Amino acid sequence: MNFSQLLKNYLKIIFQLLMSLLLLSLFISCKNSIKQKPVTGLSENFEWFNSKSPYGSCSLRITTDKIIYVDPVDITDETANIKADIILITHEHSDHLQYDSIVKINKPSTVIISNTGIINTLKVVMKKKKSSTLKIIKPYEELTISGTKIEGITAYNNTHEKSAEGLGFVITNINGKRIYITGSTTFIHEMDSIYNIDYAVIFLKPSALTPEAAIKTINQIKPKKIIPIHWRDFEDEEMEALKKGVPSEIELMVLNIK
Repeated sequence: MNFSQLLKNYLKIIFQLLMSLLLLSLFISCKNSIKQKPVTGLSENFEWFNSKSPYGSCSLRITTDKIIYVDPVDITDETANIKADIILITHEHSDHLQYDSIVKINKPSTVIISNTGIINTLKVVMKKKKSSTLKIIKPYEELTISGTKIEGITAYNNTHEKSAEGLGFVITNINGKRIYITGSTTFIHEMDSIYNIDYAVIFLKPSALTPEAAIKTINQIKPKKIIPIHWRDFEDEEMEALKKGVPSEIELMVLNIK
């Protein structure tokens, strides 16, 4: 075989390899675009569930392209009929973390996300239960669960030190809607990094976000809508103060507790 024939064969092999790489790249691109395709008619639904806690409830279910529970506590059998795709736990206090409720709404494909201490405890608690995925997240870290992005956000106040690794979360669904869960925080400078929020779920509490701190938070992050939870019926003064301070262009959504 002469040199020109060798060169011809060599170039042919190179061409075939390049074509294979191109086809593989196109396949991956198409696959990703299918996964991230917006869902027509998708909306976000928020349900706030009662608990026995004297401090007010933070048990929330968000229904979008996923079923997401936040701080599930005292979950009833009826509520637990709808299992979780994702469970987010903000911190370890008993009005936010209840292992029995987590087990109730868990299914084999559930992903549970929280800080290091809670996840390490759950590894023991969930060992003999239905298998689920346990993931640690820290502030400024991101996880993507089947197209839904979860960002860890710092959360702390006078009774929850920063070193305790309390969390807030920003959830971005498959259609790009962004939901901020404040967690047990007051107004803090780390909120500078939170932007383009469609819904802000605020934990309205004297030890966390007072109405004054909540209004500062709202003015900082400028969400389209705000949803206060963790407040109680007899705390009407706090709610009225919040209503007066919310800018007119921001919608205040007051949920009926179930």
